[in-house]
Amino acid sequence: CTVLQERGVRALTVIGSKDNNEAGLKNHYDAEIIINTTPVGMYPKNGVSPVELSSFPLCEGVLDVIYNPSKTKLLLDAEKRGIPHINGLSMLVAQAVKAFEFFTGDDVDYGVCDGIIKLLEFNTKNIILIGMPGCGKSTVGRLIAEKLSRSFYDADKVFSEVFCKTPAEVISESGEDEFRKMEHEIAERLGKLNGAVIATGGGVVTRDFNYDSLHQNGTLVFIERELQKLPRSGRPLSQSSSIEALYSARIDAYRRFADVTVRSTEIPNDTAELIISKII
Repeated sequence: CTVLQERGVRALTVIGSKDNNEAGLKNHYDAEIIINTTPVGMYPKNGVSPVELSSFPLCEGVLDVIYNPSKTKLLLDAEKRGIPHINGLSMLVAQAVKAFEFFTGDDVDYGVCDGIIKLLEFNTKNIILIGMPGCGKSTVGRLIAEKLSRSFYDADKVFSEVFCKTPAEVISESGEDEFRKMEHEIAERLGKLNGAVIATGGGVVTRDFNYDSLHQNGTLVFIERELQKLPRSGRPLSQSSSIEALYSARIDAYRRFADVTVRSTEIPNDTAELIISKII
């Protein structure tokens, strides 16, 4: 509040939990800046927001002081609406630098904050691989995890461990729609992790509700591979229709989900190195 007042904000309203409802907010829907200083949306209770951004048509900026996940639902909503937004990591780092000064008596160049923030963002964000079945997500993912000393998760294997059935078995027994609902539970679970490498199932992008779960803490990397080199064995959806038809149905979603796109080099180690170079 002090900073906002010093910066010349025209009007400032603090909304407590008791007033965070339609009656308490209706006179403030013209707000131009929204700042969340509550734990609403913080890990492990991801995916909730203290307000509905659609109620604030004049909003020009959003700050959420939460830094885990990197993008709360409030920030993801701001991103979808094209509203400039930022989380609380920079505030956390600046507080740490100030504390260091206070307790040691040493002066610190605050320019150090940028490097610390960049390092923290890289170390805490998941690297999430998306792409067609057989494009090499699992193989390349394991190599990336090994090179960066990170944990690796294969979403299909986690699915089998949680539900005691493989994705292929669920699709065969219950159909794709039921499988996608179950797959979303895995996406939500893995999306809450920090600093992991995650290989997703090929069709995770076919359901938009998976985007927020994966994007909240992750950099999504789309691995493209020549269609004629994609295997079909053991992949029920690849077997039920042509690879070309499956690719055509999914390519727009892959591109929409992806933060980074790389083309497979056909040498897994080289593809892993390429991905790392793209995200550092």
